[in-house]
Amino acid sequence: MRNPFSLSFRDLPIRRKLVWVTLCTCGIALTFACGSLFWFISVQFRKSFSAELQSIGEITAQNCVAPLAFNDSRSADAVLGALKVKSSIVGAYVFDSQNKIFGVFRTETNGSAIVPGTANGAVTFANGYASLNLPIRDETAVLGSLHLRANFQKSHTQLLVVYASVMMTILFGSTLLILALSSFMKRLIATPIVTLARVAREITDSGQYADRAPEAGRDEVGRLTRDFNRMLDQIQSRDIKLREINRSLAEEIGERKIAEAARHRLTAIIEATIDFVSSAKPDGSCLFVNRAGLRMAGFEEDVDITRFKTTDFHPGWAMRIIEEEALPTAARDGSWIGETAVFTRDGREVPVSQLVLSHRSPDGAVEFFSTIARDISVRKTADLELAKLNRQLVVASRQAGMVEVATSVLHNVGNVLNSINVSTNLITEQIRRSKITSLAKAAQLLRDHQSDLGEYLTRDPKGQQVPGFLDAIAVQLAREHAALADEARGLQLSVEHVKKIVAMQQSYAKVAGILEKIAIEELVEDALRISANTLSGQQIEISREFESVPPILVDHHTVLQILVNLINNAKQALEYRKEDRCLVLRIDRAESGGVRVEVTDNGIGIPNENLTRIFQYGFTTKENGHGFGLHSGAIAAREMGGSLNARSGGSGAGATFILELPTKPIASKVANSFVNTTVRA
Repeated sequence: MRNPFSLSFRDLPIRRKLVWVTLCTCGIALTFACGSLFWFISVQFRKSFSAELQSIGEITAQNCVAPLAFNDSRSADAVLGALKVKSSIVGAYVFDSQNKIFGVFRTETNGSAIVPGTANGAVTFANGYASLNLPIRDETAVLGSLHLRANFQKSHTQLLVVYASVMMTILFGSTLLILALSSFMKRLIATPIVTLARVAREITDSGQYADRAPEAGRDEVGRLTRDFNRMLDQIQSRDIKLREINRSLAEEIGERKIAEAARHRLTAIIEATIDFVSSAKPDGSCLFVNRAGLRMAGFEEDVDITRFKTTDFHPGWAMRIIEEEALPTAARDGSWIGETAVFTRDGREVPVSQLVLSHRSPDGAVEFFSTIARDISVRKTADLELAKLNRQLVVASRQAGMVEVATSVLHNVGNVLNSINVSTNLITEQIRRSKITSLAKAAQLLRDHQSDLGEYLTRDPKGQQVPGFLDAIAVQLAREHAALADEARGLQLSVEHVKKIVAMQQSYAKVAGILEKIAIEELVEDALRISANTLSGQQIEISREFESVPPILVDHHTVLQILVNLINNAKQALEYRKEDRCLVLRIDRAESGGVRVEVTDNGIGIPNENLTRIFQYGFTTKENGHGFGLHSGAIAAREMGGSLNARSGGSGAGATFILELPTKPIASKVANSFVNTTVRA
């Protein structure tokens, strides 16, 4: 609940509010000032009281040196008796070096006598009293101690009463002055505000904006009055404009009726067309579908289209084209034209030529998309025949890339043949060095002594060595057999590897010059599989960082050769690194709108002076290199409308090769190539 006091104070006239605010503000300020001054006086009085008590104590202690030195207690009492002129001191005690009372002066009761304490010379306060304990010493030793006890509370109270009376007098006089000042201020401040409120009430009651409030100075109230008058000027001006707008609005309504009639005529034309016409929000929610579109998709004409999405009218592959290509292009350029398909309720796909348009709101944002799709099934019976002819041409032209495929096969098989050659040499050497001939000699020796074999083996010195010799031969032959078996298994694995390489190359071999619509991720994986033999056993960690990118229409074989060459170059660069060999394959969108493939290694790197030379014909840093791979790759990429570049931090900092390809080939490339638009599964 709200405070009733605040509610009643809010409803008071502004003049009374000013009086109360002034009175409360000044009262609080004076009270705080008086309280602060009261506290300051109290602290200062305590300090001065302590200082005075210490001064009296030091003088008294000095005067008590002689009585203690001569053991004259009466003189000590006389010295202490002089303290009676200080009414605040209620007790003074002199203790000798044995802490026995030597002299006493007191006005307090016997029950409050003080025992000697540590003579530290500090003043302490407790229960309204101040205590001081000082040592009494001569030039050679401490003779005793002096203890003073003073009534601090009495003196402090007397001082506070005096100052409280003065403060109350000041507060009373200040209150009268504040009341007089607030009375003057309320006339100075409240009168313009009351006048302003009166003018506002008169304007509200009359509904006329010609009255103005009188000027009221240059303070905030004066600025408020001027702003109020300017506001009235604006309201009056807007009232005039509003009347004019009302008149023009009536005319606009008539024009809108004419436009509505035109819209109905346009709708009738759209409903009469045989094409699929629809509109939808950017999120895919349908706004309109004409009768021809509903019939094409297999729906009844009275169906509620608001429950449909764009995905209900197109198959998955067509929706990917619409979402990834058509809508972004239309949003950027205003329109897009291409070929998709309409999905019918009975599962058929109707091929269509589709136009997508974007419609923007006054603030420039896309408000909705509209589309016109025309059935091109008849043209597609002709396209199938053309595709059949293209396939025949593909088969006929496949031989064009066989030389390069054979080169790749020989390169990969050559590495395996090296292993086969090593295994063959080892087997040949093992057979040459075999101890099998020694076994034949031993057998011949036994045949020569067949008639006296027992006596020969037991009594003849040579015969006695035959069994041991046969054991040694058996062990040696077993070792030779195991080694030959291992080499034979390795040889068999190498032969199987050769067969797999040939089979793989046969499956991936394509005809050069043929354009195919393919996902770049598949090309990268194919290149890795082709290069698997050269990468195996190298302890290279391969990382894939693939983003979603649209398919590209390229010469599959050419791009594959470029990627295989880049991967092999990276492998060779990593051979100079002893450990932590890394190969990163990255796919993302290029700034040009195409796709980008990056092959990054942390190998030997490229010196800065060679970054531009590595693509020149004949330039190579390899001992057995020919300087043709990167040169031909750069030319092929340029012919496809893309580029091949490199970057490196220098020697030992690794390198990155960047292949950029457009999603669509350049016109000259298309003109000289066969096109296969089938996306590889």
